Amino acid sequence: AGFVVAQGWAVDPGGMALASAVYLKVGDQLFPAEYGSPRDDVLAQFRSVAMRNSGFVVALPSAVLAGSAPKRISAIIRGADGKSFTTARESVLVRCR
Repeated sequence: AGFVVAQGWAVDPGGMALASAVYLKVGDQLFPAEYGSPRDDVLAQFRSVAMRNSGFVVALPSAVLAGSAPKRISAIIRGADGKSFTTARESVLVRCR
């Protein structure tokens, strides 16, 4: 059994602030991300130093993605207030064999 590493970036969709946490959702399971890695591309996109540490990485267990049916992976973003949650507009469909 191994892992599939997913990485990306996320910010609080409610304003120009970093999220307080990021999770990846596979089926009905949530996997917490390590959040806060530097992303100079995001800094350039938003033209804000405050957005630089918006990167995340998650190691998803391969077993969660295994099987013949594709699995949808969605990012769940906890807002800067620590209370609000938003599902990212984009998701990814993955099939591992």
